[in-house]
Amino acid sequence: QLVASQIGRYIVCLLDGIAAIDDFKVLEMESSGSIITTNNLPPITPHELCKLTVNDFRTKTQPFESHIRTQLGQSAFHSLDRELQDLQTKSLSNDDIKKSFAGFSDLTTFDEAWEQFDFKETYPKLHSWARFLMLVFPNTATVESDFSFLSWEKDVFRMSLSDLSLEGCMQARYHELLKKLVG
Repeated sequence: QLVASQIGRYIVCLLDGIAAIDDFKVLEMESSGSIITTNNLPPITPHELCKLTVNDFRTKTQPFESHIRTQLGQSAFHSLDRELQDLQTKSLSNDDIKKSFAGFSDLTTFDEAWEQFDFKETYPKLHSWARFLMLVFPNTATVESDFSFLSWEKDVFRMSLSDLSLEGCMQARYHELLKKLVG
């Protein structure tokens, strides 16, 4: 139980560290921990959201319905639809917004995109929804891989390893991946 608690704290620290990276993009990871692709990620920036139809937007929000209602209120879907339609209308009618969106690339950070034209304040529920989608959730294979790694590290001959030593082993395991994300 103590090891599980330590792993939980490690994962929280790891996610906090990743969130601090300025140009952080959500990455899909194989169970081996190597970076695969950023394709098929949900739209999280205003210019990506403007490309969606309301039906596409609803399809993408459906899996998160309970969380959205809990975090943003019972009328969240109506508010999200209204904010999206308003954003789309403004993006079609405002030439400055069109030019700004044309300048966005894969290197445009989440915060840069939402700070343009005060989108963050103008569309608070849409911004909160997009920030929620940006979170990285470890999949089952990743967690199982971590537990396998821990059992391999703390074998019969190394039972006296402390939790701090095991945490160091886990950090060493992810060191190369984090170096790739940072630089």
